[in-house]
Amino acid sequence: MPKALSPFFCARGDTVTPVKIAIFGVALNAALALTLMQFYGFVGIAAAAGITVWVNAIQYMYRLKRQGEFSLDATFKYRLPRIVAAGVTMGVCLLLTLRFFAGYYPNWQHETNLHSVLLLGLLVFIGAAVFALVLIGSGGIPLNEIKRFIRRGK
Repeated sequence: MPKALSPFFCARGDTVTPVKIAIFGVALNAALALTLMQFYGFVGIAAAAGITVWVNAIQYMYRLKRQGEFSLDATFKYRLPRIVAAGVTMGVCLLLTLRFFAGYYPNWQHETNLHSVLLLGLLVFIGAAVFALVLIGSGGIPLNEIKRFIRRGK
């Protein structure tokens, strides 16, 4: 998202603001990565990158909104909570699925056998299915939009 928002500044001749946000982002990412890595290993590094991207995006949006150049439309405001709910529901379902299979395959993440590959495939399928069902069921994305998107791709 920051890559999509920074051109708004550059197009108006303001190249300083994106550089300041980027420098802050690099410093924040390094600090978070070093901190979270201590507790979560390589997952902490990935989490730090994700957090940094969102902080940078929020900085861009805040500054653009202050200049009167950014606003969220009604569709976005309607869909965002439904997308977040679909993501949270997917995460809970995946956590419960992992806990269920932990008794049968306690070290599946560290093995390279057919059972591990199949379990990973099952987790991907369950996650995608739950996300899609909750998103469609809550009205986060109407079915006619999905159909229109699929038809346009042909």
